[in-house]
Amino acid sequence: MPRAIARGGSAALIAAVVASILIIAPKPLRDQPEPDAAEAVDVAWHVRGGDGFITTVENGRNGPSRYPPGFVLALLPFSVAPQSEPFVARLERGTRFYAALYVLISAGTAWTLGGALAGAIAALMIGLSPFARAEAALLMSDTLAAALTVALVPLLARPRRGAAIGAGLLIGVIAAIRLQGLVLIPAALLVVEPPLRRSLIAGLALPLLALAFYFFAAFGSPFRTGYGYYVTAPLFRPSYVLAPTGVDGPWVIGDRFGGNLFRWMCPCPYDAPEAAFSNLVFYPIVLSGLFWIFAPPPIALLGLWRCWTMRRTAGARFTLALSALTFMLVVTYHYQSSRFLAAPISMLAIYGCVAVANWMESYADTF
Repeated sequence: MPRAIARGGSAALIAAVVASILIIAPKPLRDQPEPDAAEAVDVAWHVRGGDGFITTVENGRNGPSRYPPGFVLALLPFSVAPQSEPFVARLERGTRFYAALYVLISAGTAWTLGGALAGAIAALMIGLSPFARAEAALLMSDTLAAALTVALVPLLARPRRGAAIGAGLLIGVIAAIRLQGLVLIPAALLVVEPPLRRSLIAGLALPLLALAFYFFAAFGSPFRTGYGYYVTAPLFRPSYVLAPTGVDGPWVIGDRFGGNLFRWMCPCPYDAPEAAFSNLVFYPIVLSGLFWIFAPPPIALLGLWRCWTMRRTAGARFTLALSALTFMLVVTYHYQSSRFLAAPISMLAIYGCVAVANWMESYADTF
């Protein structure tokens, strides 16, 4: 009976945090990141009108979208009704839904790994942190991609052919939402047992072929993306490790501490410590949680330790591999943003919450 009460209380707490995400007011479109949000609305409008995946946001005339089609496809069901609402308002309901889904999947994964208390702690730590709440007000794909990536953890933990096919399919879907999701392929191949790798690749085949066909139709080559079409400067370069060409800083998702832990570095660009670091320094700081964006410190560091102690398990190995591979990818990227680490940090935070729950339960058992 006490266990049932604890489960019920945890479920109620998770539901309350999820509900708090669903009622967040959206930001006006003009105040959202450009061209991301405006282009998502524009492409969705054209697709609903039967024009295809085109946009006028990039150059003022009809052209292919810079971004892969997955996020717009995920928003389209929300664009149908109610017709009395403005089109943008309908799409914004979708972003709140996916932010809430991100919190729910994170809590559910923690529950699967560590029990009801771990799920409740994850909902609080992740759902009340800036990333989930800021993204709920933005027409951005980050929470949807992070939610689906977190869902891979329990899926990859099952040494079965069907689970491997499902994981491959899900990875392909994530890549169609954010191209960064392609890094999930080597991370997953490092984790699954050798006999199941063919099943994983089989699951990947259909969504990746569809994505390649889209790129061929839009840009003339299955290997050319919208970034290569619109961005003339190299996207990846060793010099970006020390000097990226652009930064999100605190303006998309702010640090709960307001950057005050690093205020001693100022004067800094725009008086924002979050914009003062090279990629080589910024991303380890974000991964360590010293900028409170995804979960309060030291949850991510605790999760890193927990994953290392559990590295024989598939979920922990996948989290470690994805963290390392994502860092190696983004550290040479031309633009700097904490959002690029959303998936691995969320997974580290989940393992950190599991560790906290286990310690709390062990302490309670001593009485």
